[in-house]
Amino acid sequence: MPGRAHPRPLPPELAPWYVYTEGLGHCIAVAVEGMHQPQGDPWEYMTVAPVSMVLRVAWTKQDLIIVAPVPYNTAIGCVIFDDAECEF
Repeated sequence: MPGRAHPRPLPPELAPWYVYTEGLGHCIAVAVEGMHQPQGDPWEYMTVAPVSMVLRVAWTKQDLIIVAPVPYNTAIGCVIFDDAECEF
C-alpha cells in the first residue's frame, strides 16, 4: 500500500526495497539467494519476504539489489513457516 511505512526504522540499504502487501504485510523485495542471475529476468528470482525474515537472515547487497537466503517455492513465492513473521 502506498504511503504505508514500517513501524521501526529499517537499515538504510533495505529501506528502498520496502513494500507492504495485503497478504504478507510489511516486506522487503529481495532476490532469492541461489536463484539470482545478474543478467537474468527479475521475475524469475525476485520475491517479497516479511521484514522480520529478511532481518534475521544473512542478506547482502549485490548488483544494487538485496539478495537473501529466504525459503522460496517457484509456484508460490516466499514460503512462510511461522505466521508470526508477518507484520500487519
